[in-house]
Amino acid sequence: MHPLIESLKLEFSSELEQKLLASPALEEEIEHFKQKVKQWELPPLPEVFYDFFRWHNGSKTATYSLVDFFDGESILPLSNIISDKEMWDDHENNDIFKEYEQGTWWNKAWIPFLYIPDWWVGVIDTKGCFGGKAGQILGFDFKSAEGKTIRHESFEKWLETMLAFKKAGLLYTAQDEETGYLTIEQENTKRDIFDKINGTFPFHVDIWQHRRKASSENPHWQTLEQSIQNQDFENAKSLIESSKVGLNEQNLYIMERLTPLLLALNLQAFSFAQWLIEQGADLNAKDCYGFNAFSKIKSAYASKQINNISFYIELLLANGYQPKDFFGVHWLAPVSENAINLEDFNTLDYCLSKGLDINKIFPEYSFKTLLHDLVEKNGKLTTAKTLIEKGIDKTLKNKAGKTALELYQEYCQNIKQIFKHSYTPNDYESWINILS
Repeated sequence: MHPLIESLKLEFSSELEQKLLASPALEEEIEHFKQKVKQWELPPLPEVFYDFFRWHNGSKTATYSLVDFFDGESILPLSNIISDKEMWDDHENNDIFKEYEQGTWWNKAWIPFLYIPDWWVGVIDTKGCFGGKAGQILGFDFKSAEGKTIRHESFEKWLETMLAFKKAGLLYTAQDEETGYLTIEQENTKRDIFDKINGTFPFHVDIWQHRRKASSENPHWQTLEQSIQNQDFENAKSLIESSKVGLNEQNLYIMERLTPLLLALNLQAFSFAQWLIEQGADLNAKDCYGFNAFSKIKSAYASKQINNISFYIELLLANGYQPKDFFGVHWLAPVSENAINLEDFNTLDYCLSKGLDINKIFPEYSFKTLLHDLVEKNGKLTTAKTLIEKGIDKTLKNKAGKTALELYQEYCQNIKQIFKHSYTPNDYESWINILS
Protein backbone atom coordinates (compact mmCIF):
# COMPACT_ATOMS: atom_id res chain seq x y z
CA MET A 1 0.00 0.00 0.00
CA HIS A 2 1.35 3.44 -0.97
CA PRO A 3 2.63 5.53 2.00
CA LEU A 4 0.13 8.33 1.27
CA ILE A 5 -2.74 5.85 1.54
CA GLU A 6 -1.33 4.47 4.79
CA SER A 7 -1.14 8.03 6.14
CA LEU A 8 -4.73 8.73 5.08
CA LYS A 9 -5.89 5.57 6.82
CA LEU A 10 -4.36 6.80 10.06
CA GLU A 11 -6.25 10.10 9.81
CA PHE A 12 -9.68 8.55 9.24
CA SER A 13 -11.58 6.95 12.08
CA SER A 14 -13.67 3.90 11.28
CA GLU A 15 -16.76 6.01 12.03
CA LEU A 16 -15.73 8.63 9.47
CA GLU A 17 -14.83 6.02 6.87
CA GLN A 18 -18.23 4.43 7.32
CA LYS A 19 -19.95 7.80 6.88
CA LEU A 20 -18.06 9.06 3.83
CA LEU A 21 -16.60 6.14 1.92
CA ALA A 22 -17.68 2.93 0.22
CA SER A 23 -16.31 -0.55 0.88
CA PRO A 24 -12.87 -1.44 -0.57
CA ALA A 25 -12.76 -2.46 -4.23
CA LEU A 26 -12.24 -6.15 -4.86
CA GLU A 27 -9.11 -7.20 -6.73
CA GLU A 28 -11.39 -8.51 -9.49
CA GLU A 29 -12.86 -5.00 -9.86
CA ILE A 30 -9.39 -3.46 -9.99
CA GLU A 31 -8.21 -5.96 -12.59
CA HIS A 32 -11.34 -5.31 -14.67
CA PHE A 33 -10.62 -1.59 -14.52
CA LYS A 34 -7.02 -2.11 -15.62
CA GLN A 35 -8.27 -4.07 -18.61
CA LYS A 36 -10.61 -1.20 -19.45
CA VAL A 37 -7.68 1.23 -19.41
CA LYS A 38 -5.96 -1.02 -21.95
CA GLN A 39 -9.10 -1.14 -24.09
CA TRP A 40 -9.20 2.64 -24.06
CA GLU A 41 -5.60 2.52 -25.34
CA LEU A 42 -4.37 4.71 -22.50
CA PRO A 43 -1.10 4.44 -20.58
CA PRO A 44 -1.30 2.55 -17.24
CA LEU A 45 -2.40 4.58 -14.25
CA PRO A 46 -0.02 4.81 -11.28
CA GLU A 47 -0.42 2.03 -8.72
CA VAL A 48 -1.22 4.61 -6.04
CA PHE A 49 -4.53 5.19 -7.86
CA TYR A 50 -5.45 1.53 -7.40
CA ASP A 51 -4.19 1.54 -3.81
CA PHE A 52 -6.67 4.31 -3.06
CA PHE A 53 -9.52 2.17 -4.38
CA ARG A 54 -8.21 -0.85 -2.48
CA TRP A 55 -8.72 1.32 0.59
CA HIS A 56 -12.19 2.50 -0.47
CA ASN A 57 -14.04 2.18 -3.77
CA GLY A 58 -15.03 5.83 -3.94
CA SER A 59 -17.60 7.77 -1.95
CA LYS A 60 -20.46 6.12 -0.14
CA THR A 61 -23.75 6.01 -2.02
CA ALA A 62 -26.48 8.22 -0.56
CA THR A 63 -30.18 8.24 -1.46
CA TYR A 64 -29.82 9.97 -4.81
CA SER A 65 -26.12 10.61 -5.22
CA LEU A 66 -22.72 10.06 -3.63
CA VAL A 67 -21.63 11.49 -0.28
CA ASP A 68 -19.30 14.50 -0.56
CA PHE A 69 -15.64 13.84 0.17
CA PHE A 70 -14.38 17.43 0.04
CA ASP A 71 -15.69 20.78 -1.19
CA GLY A 72 -18.86 19.20 -2.55
CA GLU A 73 -16.86 16.75 -4.66
CA SER A 74 -17.52 13.01 -4.51
CA ILE A 75 -15.13 10.23 -5.54
CA LEU A 76 -16.60 8.00 -8.23
CA PRO A 77 -16.54 4.22 -7.67
CA LEU A 78 -14.63 2.27 -10.34
CA SER A 79 -17.84 1.13 -12.05
CA ASN A 80 -19.07 4.74 -12.28
CA ILE A 81 -15.71 5.86 -13.64
CA ILE A 82 -16.05 3.33 -16.45
CA SER A 83 -19.65 4.26 -17.31
CA ASP A 84 -19.03 8.01 -17.07
CA LYS A 85 -15.89 7.87 -19.19
CA GLU A 86 -17.55 5.80 -21.88
CA MET A 87 -20.49 8.22 -21.92
CA TRP A 88 -18.16 11.21 -22.40
CA ASP A 89 -16.14 9.32 -25.03
CA ASP A 90 -19.35 8.50 -26.93
CA HIS A 91 -20.27 12.18 -26.92
CA GLU A 92 -16.84 13.04 -28.31
CA ASN A 93 -17.08 10.31 -30.97
CA ASN A 94 -20.54 11.53 -31.99
CA ASP A 95 -19.29 15.11 -32.36
CA ILE A 96 -21.59 16.43 -29.62
CA PHE A 97 -18.99 19.09 -28.83
CA LYS A 98 -18.68 20.10 -32.48
CA GLU A 99 -18.27 23.82 -31.84
CA TYR A 100 -14.87 23.12 -30.27
CA GLU A 101 -11.71 21.62 -31.68
CA GLN A 102 -11.50 17.88 -31.21
CA GLY A 103 -10.24 16.84 -27.80
CA THR A 104 -10.64 20.23 -26.13
CA TRP A 105 -14.13 20.08 -24.61
CA TRP A 106 -13.66 16.40 -23.80
CA ASN A 107 -10.56 14.34 -24.48
CA LYS A 108 -10.59 10.55 -24.66
CA ALA A 109 -7.30 10.55 -22.73
CA TRP A 110 -9.20 11.74 -19.66
CA ILE A 111 -10.42 9.43 -16.89
CA PRO A 112 -13.07 10.99 -14.60
CA PHE A 113 -12.87 10.22 -10.90
CA LEU A 114 -14.26 13.30 -9.09
CA TYR A 115 -17.81 14.54 -9.51
CA ILE A 116 -20.30 17.19 -8.40
CA PRO A 117 -23.78 16.12 -9.58
CA ASP A 118 -25.01 17.92 -12.69
CA TRP A 119 -22.20 20.46 -12.52
CA TRP A 120 -18.53 19.53 -12.41
CA VAL A 121 -16.13 16.67 -13.19
CA GLY A 122 -12.48 16.11 -12.23
CA VAL A 123 -10.28 13.85 -14.36
CA ILE A 124 -6.85 12.29 -14.59
CA ASP A 125 -5.39 13.61 -17.84
CA THR A 126 -3.23 10.75 -19.12
CA LYS A 127 -2.03 12.81 -22.09
CA GLY A 128 -1.07 16.17 -20.63
CA CYS A 129 -3.43 18.42 -22.59
CA PHE A 130 -3.16 22.18 -22.96
CA GLY A 131 0.62 22.09 -22.60
CA GLY A 132 0.51 20.27 -19.26
CA LYS A 133 1.97 16.99 -18.01
CA ALA A 134 0.60 13.49 -18.39
CA GLY A 135 -1.12 12.46 -15.17
CA GLN A 136 -2.23 15.96 -14.17
CA ILE A 137 -5.61 16.48 -12.49
CA LEU A 138 -7.96 18.67 -14.47
CA GLY A 139 -11.48 19.83 -13.62
CA PHE A 140 -14.25 21.73 -15.36
CA ASP A 141 -17.86 22.83 -15.12
CA PHE A 142 -19.54 20.81 -17.86
CA LYS A 143 -22.65 23.01 -17.89
CA SER A 144 -20.83 26.13 -19.05
CA ALA A 145 -18.07 27.30 -21.34
CA GLU A 146 -15.93 28.77 -18.57
CA GLY A 147 -12.89 26.66 -19.45
CA LYS A 148 -10.75 24.05 -17.71
CA THR A 149 -8.72 24.29 -14.52
CA ILE A 150 -5.56 22.21 -14.16
CA ARG A 151 -5.47 21.75 -10.40
CA HIS A 152 -2.71 19.29 -9.51
CA GLU A 153 0.41 17.94 -11.17
CA SER A 154 -0.54 14.33 -10.43
CA PHE A 155 -2.86 12.00 -8.54
CA GLU A 156 -0.22 11.83 -5.80
CA LYS A 157 -0.33 15.61 -5.41
CA TRP A 158 -4.11 15.43 -5.10
CA LEU A 159 -3.74 12.78 -2.38
CA GLU A 160 -1.05 14.79 -0.61
CA THR A 161 -3.35 17.83 -0.64
CA MET A 162 -6.29 15.85 0.76
CA LEU A 163 -4.06 14.43 3.50
CA ALA A 164 -2.85 17.91 4.47
CA PHE A 165 -6.43 19.21 4.49
CA LYS A 166 -7.44 16.34 6.78
CA LYS A 167 -4.60 17.04 9.20
CA ALA A 168 -5.62 20.71 9.25
CA GLY A 169 -9.22 19.80 10.09
CA LEU A 170 -10.60 20.94 6.74
CA LEU A 171 -12.09 17.62 5.68
CA TYR A 172 -15.38 16.51 7.13
CA THR A 173 -15.68 14.80 10.47
CA ALA A 174 -18.10 12.07 11.43
CA GLN A 175 -19.99 14.61 13.54
CA ASP A 176 -20.63 17.04 10.66
CA GLU A 177 -24.34 17.17 9.87
CA GLU A 178 -23.80 19.30 6.79
CA THR A 179 -20.81 19.09 4.48
CA GLY A 180 -19.30 21.77 2.36
CA TYR A 181 -18.87 25.00 4.31
CA LEU A 182 -15.61 26.44 5.64
CA THR A 183 -15.09 29.63 7.62
CA ILE A 184 -13.10 32.50 6.10
CA GLU A 185 -10.15 31.55 8.30
CA GLN A 186 -10.38 27.94 7.16
CA GLU A 187 -10.56 29.05 3.53
CA ASN A 188 -7.33 31.01 4.01
CA THR A 189 -5.68 27.97 5.62
CA LYS A 190 -6.92 25.82 2.76
CA ARG A 191 -5.40 28.18 0.18
CA ASP A 192 -2.06 28.32 2.00
CA ILE A 193 -1.87 24.51 2.20
CA PHE A 194 -2.82 24.13 -1.44
CA ASP A 195 -0.20 26.64 -2.60
CA LYS A 196 2.53 25.04 -0.51
CA ILE A 197 1.92 21.59 -1.99
CA ASN A 198 0.96 22.49 -5.55
CA GLY A 199 3.20 25.44 -6.33
CA THR A 200 2.12 27.13 -9.56
CA PHE A 201 -1.14 25.21 -9.75
CA PRO A 202 -3.98 25.70 -10.40
CA PHE A 203 -4.01 27.42 -13.75
CA HIS A 204 -6.91 28.11 -16.07
CA VAL A 205 -7.33 27.25 -19.74
CA ASP A 206 -9.72 29.44 -21.73
CA ILE A 207 -11.77 27.02 -23.82
CA TRP A 208 -12.96 29.75 -26.16
CA GLN A 209 -9.64 29.88 -27.94
CA HIS A 210 -10.39 26.34 -29.12
CA ARG A 211 -13.65 27.11 -30.91
CA ARG A 212 -13.89 25.82 -34.43
CA LYS A 213 -14.12 28.61 -36.95
CA ALA A 214 -15.68 26.69 -39.80
CA SER A 215 -18.28 29.40 -40.42
CA SER A 216 -18.49 33.12 -39.79
CA GLU A 217 -20.95 34.70 -37.41
CA ASN A 218 -24.43 35.29 -38.79
CA PRO A 219 -24.64 39.10 -39.27
CA HIS A 220 -28.41 39.02 -38.79
CA TRP A 221 -28.09 37.91 -35.17
CA GLN A 222 -27.21 41.42 -34.05
CA THR A 223 -30.22 42.79 -35.94
CA LEU A 224 -32.45 40.21 -34.27
CA GLU A 225 -31.19 41.15 -30.83
CA GLN A 226 -31.63 44.88 -31.50
CA SER A 227 -35.15 44.32 -32.83
CA ILE A 228 -36.15 42.38 -29.71
CA GLN A 229 -34.59 44.99 -27.43
CA ASN A 230 -36.50 47.74 -29.29
CA GLN A 231 -39.70 45.66 -29.16
CA ASP A 232 -39.81 45.68 -32.96
CA PHE A 233 -41.24 42.19 -33.05
CA GLU A 234 -42.49 42.44 -36.64
CA ASN A 235 -38.93 42.87 -37.85
CA ALA A 236 -37.77 40.10 -35.52
CA LYS A 237 -40.45 37.79 -36.93
CA SER A 238 -39.43 38.63 -40.50
CA LEU A 239 -35.83 37.60 -39.76
CA ILE A 240 -37.08 34.20 -38.60
CA GLU A 241 -39.67 33.75 -41.37
CA SER A 242 -37.12 34.63 -44.06
CA SER A 243 -34.62 32.18 -42.49
CA LYS A 244 -32.05 34.91 -42.10
CA VAL A 245 -31.88 33.60 -38.56
CA GLY A 246 -32.89 29.98 -38.10
CA LEU A 247 -35.73 29.23 -35.72
CA ASN A 248 -33.42 27.02 -33.64
CA GLU A 249 -30.09 28.50 -34.72
CA GLN A 250 -27.61 28.67 -31.87
CA ASN A 251 -25.24 31.61 -31.85
CA LEU A 252 -21.87 30.00 -31.17
CA TYR A 253 -20.13 33.38 -31.20
CA ILE A 254 -21.50 34.47 -27.86
CA MET A 255 -20.63 32.67 -24.67
CA GLU A 256 -24.25 31.95 -23.72
CA ARG A 257 -24.88 30.03 -26.99
CA LEU A 258 -28.47 31.27 -27.20
CA THR A 259 -31.21 30.32 -29.62
CA PRO A 260 -33.79 32.97 -30.64
CA LEU A 261 -36.20 31.61 -28.00
CA LEU A 262 -33.62 31.71 -25.21
CA LEU A 263 -32.56 35.19 -26.35
CA ALA A 264 -36.17 36.42 -26.23
CA LEU A 265 -36.65 35.02 -22.73
CA ASN A 266 -33.38 36.60 -21.57
CA LEU A 267 -34.64 39.96 -22.86
CA GLN A 268 -38.07 39.49 -21.24
CA ALA A 269 -39.76 39.60 -24.64
CA PHE A 270 -42.42 37.12 -23.60
CA SER A 271 -44.92 37.78 -26.40
CA PHE A 272 -42.21 37.17 -29.00
CA ALA A 273 -41.11 34.07 -27.08
CA GLN A 274 -44.71 32.85 -27.24
CA TRP A 275 -44.70 33.33 -31.02
CA LEU A 276 -41.43 31.39 -31.36
CA ILE A 277 -42.84 28.53 -29.30
CA GLU A 278 -45.94 28.43 -31.48
CA GLN A 279 -43.70 28.27 -34.58
CA GLY A 280 -42.06 25.12 -33.23
CA ALA A 281 -38.96 26.40 -31.44
CA ASP A 282 -36.89 23.68 -29.76
CA LEU A 283 -38.05 23.67 -26.14
CA ASN A 284 -35.18 21.46 -25.01
CA ALA A 285 -32.39 23.69 -26.34
CA LYS A 286 -30.07 24.83 -23.55
CA ASP A 287 -27.68 27.71 -23.13
CA CYS A 288 -24.11 27.17 -21.95
CA TYR A 289 -25.30 27.02 -18.34
CA GLY A 290 -27.76 24.20 -19.02
CA PHE A 291 -30.91 26.37 -18.84
CA ASN A 292 -33.75 25.66 -21.25
CA ALA A 293 -36.95 27.64 -21.91
CA PHE A 294 -38.71 26.23 -18.84
CA SER A 295 -35.73 27.13 -16.63
CA LYS A 296 -35.82 30.72 -17.87
CA ILE A 297 -39.58 30.99 -17.43
CA LYS A 298 -39.21 29.75 -13.84
CA SER A 299 -36.55 32.40 -13.21
CA ALA A 300 -38.73 35.11 -14.74
CA TYR A 301 -41.59 34.11 -12.43
CA ALA A 302 -39.35 34.02 -9.34
CA SER A 303 -38.12 37.55 -10.11
CA LYS A 304 -41.69 38.81 -10.78
CA GLN A 305 -41.08 39.47 -14.47
CA ILE A 306 -44.18 37.40 -15.20
CA ASN A 307 -47.08 36.56 -12.90
CA ASN A 308 -49.05 34.09 -15.02
CA ILE A 309 -46.55 31.26 -15.16
CA SER A 310 -49.29 28.65 -15.56
CA PHE A 311 -50.09 30.17 -18.98
CA TYR A 312 -46.51 29.66 -20.16
CA ILE A 313 -46.29 26.16 -18.69
CA GLU A 314 -49.46 25.19 -20.56
CA LEU A 315 -48.00 26.77 -23.69
CA LEU A 316 -44.86 24.63 -23.35
CA LEU A 317 -46.86 21.46 -22.72
CA ALA A 318 -49.18 22.14 -25.66
CA ASN A 319 -46.16 22.48 -27.94
CA GLY A 320 -44.52 19.22 -26.99
CA TYR A 321 -42.45 19.96 -23.89
CA GLN A 322 -41.87 16.79 -21.89
CA PRO A 323 -40.81 17.70 -18.34
CA LYS A 324 -38.74 15.40 -16.18
CA ASP A 325 -38.75 14.99 -12.42
CA PHE A 326 -35.43 15.63 -10.68
CA PHE A 327 -34.06 13.68 -7.71
CA GLY A 328 -37.47 12.06 -7.28
CA VAL A 329 -39.16 15.46 -6.94
CA HIS A 330 -42.02 16.64 -9.17
CA TRP A 331 -40.85 18.97 -11.94
CA LEU A 332 -43.15 21.74 -10.69
CA ALA A 333 -41.75 21.68 -7.14
CA PRO A 334 -39.45 24.70 -7.73
CA VAL A 335 -42.39 26.64 -9.16
CA SER A 336 -44.47 25.84 -6.08
CA GLU A 337 -41.64 27.05 -3.80
CA ASN A 338 -41.58 30.35 -5.67
CA ALA A 339 -45.37 30.55 -5.54
CA ILE A 340 -45.29 30.24 -1.76
CA ASN A 341 -42.56 32.87 -1.45
CA LEU A 342 -44.68 35.18 -3.63
CA GLU A 343 -47.90 34.23 -1.79
CA ASP A 344 -49.32 33.24 -5.16
CA PHE A 345 -51.59 30.44 -4.03
CA ASN A 346 -53.41 30.22 -7.38
CA THR A 347 -50.16 29.04 -8.92
CA LEU A 348 -49.67 26.63 -6.02
CA ASP A 349 -53.13 25.22 -6.73
CA TYR A 350 -52.18 24.87 -10.38
CA CYS A 351 -49.06 22.89 -9.45
CA LEU A 352 -51.11 20.63 -7.18
CA SER A 353 -53.58 20.05 -10.01
CA LYS A 354 -50.67 18.77 -12.10
CA GLY A 355 -49.92 16.00 -9.63
CA LEU A 356 -47.55 17.76 -7.25
CA ASP A 357 -47.56 16.27 -3.72
CA ILE A 358 -47.47 19.16 -1.26
CA ASN A 359 -45.55 16.95 1.19
CA LYS A 360 -42.82 16.16 -1.34
CA ILE A 361 -41.56 19.54 -2.50
CA PHE A 362 -37.95 18.90 -1.48
CA PRO A 363 -35.73 15.90 -2.32
CA GLU A 364 -35.96 13.13 0.25
CA TYR A 365 -32.34 13.64 1.29
CA SER A 366 -33.19 17.14 2.57
CA PHE A 367 -35.61 15.68 5.15
CA LYS A 368 -37.90 18.70 5.41
CA THR A 369 -41.30 19.99 4.35
CA LEU A 370 -42.63 23.38 3.30
CA LEU A 371 -43.61 24.02 6.93
CA HIS A 372 -40.04 23.43 8.09
CA ASP A 373 -38.84 25.74 5.33
CA LEU A 374 -41.36 28.40 6.33
CA VAL A 375 -40.22 28.29 9.97
CA GLU A 376 -36.55 28.45 8.92
CA LYS A 377 -37.26 31.52 6.78
CA ASN A 378 -39.39 33.20 9.47
CA GLY A 379 -42.36 33.10 7.10
CA LYS A 380 -45.91 34.30 7.59
CA LEU A 381 -48.49 32.65 9.80
CA THR A 382 -51.13 33.09 7.09
CA THR A 383 -48.95 31.11 4.70
CA ALA A 384 -48.63 28.28 7.23
CA LYS A 385 -52.42 28.21 7.61
CA THR A 386 -52.87 28.02 3.85
CA LEU A 387 -50.39 25.17 3.50
CA ILE A 388 -52.14 23.20 6.22
CA GLU A 389 -55.52 23.82 4.58
CA LYS A 390 -54.07 22.41 1.36
CA GLY A 391 -53.11 19.18 3.07
CA ILE A 392 -49.55 19.45 4.31
CA ASP A 393 -48.68 16.86 6.96
CA LYS A 394 -47.72 18.60 10.23
CA THR A 395 -46.32 15.38 11.71
CA LEU A 396 -43.47 14.95 9.21
CA LYS A 397 -39.98 15.40 10.65
CA ASN A 398 -36.80 17.01 9.35
CA LYS A 399 -33.29 15.58 9.33
CA ALA A 400 -32.91 16.35 13.04
CA GLY A 401 -36.09 14.43 13.82
CA LYS A 402 -38.17 17.52 14.55
CA THR A 403 -41.64 18.45 13.37
CA ALA A 404 -42.29 22.02 12.22
CA LEU A 405 -43.81 22.70 15.65
CA GLU A 406 -40.70 21.47 17.45
CA LEU A 407 -38.50 23.45 15.08
CA TYR A 408 -40.47 26.62 15.82
CA GLN A 409 -40.22 26.05 19.58
CA GLU A 410 -36.48 25.49 19.24
CA TYR A 411 -36.17 28.72 17.22
CA CYS A 412 -37.92 30.72 19.94
CA GLN A 413 -35.77 29.13 22.65
CA ASN A 414 -32.59 29.99 20.73
CA ILE A 415 -33.70 33.62 20.48
CA LYS A 416 -34.13 33.71 24.26
CA GLN A 417 -30.63 32.36 24.80
CA ILE A 418 -29.08 34.82 22.36
CA PHE A 419 -30.66 37.90 23.95
CA LYS A 420 -30.51 36.55 27.52
CA HIS A 421 -34.08 37.51 28.30
CA SER A 422 -37.55 36.17 27.90
CA TYR A 423 -38.72 36.32 24.32
CA THR A 424 -42.15 35.47 22.99
CA PRO A 425 -43.24 36.52 19.48
CA ASN A 426 -46.55 38.36 19.30
CA ASP A 427 -48.12 35.52 17.35
CA TYR A 428 -46.45 32.74 19.36
CA GLU A 429 -49.70 31.14 20.55
CA SER A 430 -51.14 31.29 17.04
CA TRP A 431 -48.08 29.51 15.61
CA ILE A 432 -48.25 26.87 18.34
CA ASN A 433 -51.94 26.29 17.69
CA ILE A 434 -51.63 26.09 13.91
CA LEU A 435 -48.61 23.76 14.00
CA SER A 436 -50.00 21.49 16.72
